[in-house]
Amino acid sequence: MIIGILKRATDAKVNSDETQIKERIQLAYHSALIKDLTGENGELTNTTLQEELDKEFVGQTVTLNPSEDKKEWIISVDNIDVVVKAGKDTTPKWVYNHTTQEVTNGKDTLKIGDRIKGYESPAETTYTGDWRVLGEEEGKLLIVTETAYAPYPGLTAQVGPEQYGLRIAGNNTQVADAYGIDGGIAKLNEIGAAYENTKYANVGSGRSINLDDINRITGYDPENCYQNPNDLTQMGPCYQGTYQQYGNKVTYTLKSDGKVWYKGVSPVETTETKIDYYTKFIPYQGTEIATGTSYTLEKSTGFEYYIDTLGKFQKSAIPVTNQVNAAGIQSGLPAYDMIITGDLIGMPYFLATSYTHASYQGVAWGLCLVYKTGLIYGFHRDGNWMWTSETGNQVYFSGIRPVVSLRSDITFTKGTTGSNGVTDYTINSPDA
Repeated sequence: MIIGILKRATDAKVNSDETQIKERIQLAYHSALIKDLTGENGELTNTTLQEELDKEFVGQTVTLNPSEDKKEWIISVDNIDVVVKAGKDTTPKWVYNHTTQEVTNGKDTLKIGDRIKGYESPAETTYTGDWRVLGEEEGKLLIVTETAYAPYPGLTAQVGPEQYGLRIAGNNTQVADAYGIDGGIAKLNEIGAAYENTKYANVGSGRSINLDDINRITGYDPENCYQNPNDLTQMGPCYQGTYQQYGNKVTYTLKSDGKVWYKGVSPVETTETKIDYYTKFIPYQGTEIATGTSYTLEKSTGFEYYIDTLGKFQKSAIPVTNQVNAAGIQSGLPAYDMIITGDLIGMPYFLATSYTHASYQGVAWGLCLVYKTGLIYGFHRDGNWMWTSETGNQVYFSGIRPVVSLRSDITFTKGTTGSNGVTDYTINSPDA
């Protein structure tokens, strides 16, 4: 009986605390509403509402996020949510300038690759170094770990899927202690999410670096690139005009001669060609095709380019959508340095983006990689894949780089600029 009474008393206190928090949220909401309606804004703004919430809940983490349809705002305090009608979003937006390689919110201007100090990684995480400015996404400032790392870096002994880095295979059921391609992307983002400290970072922003992050900086768009039409031997990073062209549809057939033949289908059609050394074709997550049958890859997404030339494989392949700085990101710039310094014990690091590449060697499936040489890679070459149509499963391991976006109220103190052009900035504690 005593236990039952204590439980009811505890439940009553919890319910009472929740009611009080919701009432205080409403008080802050109405205070902000009155201030904005009677002031210059003329309507409720998220900036004023956040200020009133922070005053009401001093020392507590208060988040204000839009609903999926942007029609409501979700206010969260101690895992208690209150939904209110959305007003005007006046959050300063970060904007990226490809020409200057800078991001600005109108108040602060940072270079891509500048160093961010003072970001406190959560206690359960293992990376404790500095961070770098990665750019912006949807108006929010992105930062990334300065280097890649292995979550549990056992360099002399087997330590499971994190030996030397994350172990990813095409089919993880065939390889002990490895993640599959889809599971690998999920694991990369799960590890990245653990670095989300809401004292500084936006709720839900923690993830792993991906291909879009790199392409936003370089301006590379594989859907809209071209090459020198007068020199077809100088292929662009999207292999325009060949069966390997980004986005092409390619069919592979095992014929009665025991060899695999391939042919581009659309939009680039090519003469059917035999692969002399291929006698089988094993699709990823599929069964080996029988003689007289075909496998069609609906979209090849293979590519490779160097960030300082947008492809040392060609002379003039540049993004049609952005011809500014067509040579790519010059080596030696802070942005270039930021991208390549993810190197982990001589290996590339993973991007949380998969690729499927149709080539004269069959089809390869895997995760995109970044090399210290400045090569951005999602291609059927050098054994850096997780599944091929010829041999099936393969394991690959490499480092990871978590990413978070910083809250709009975060400010910085500028430090020194090194000889490499990288400026140090220290995050000012939002509690100060």
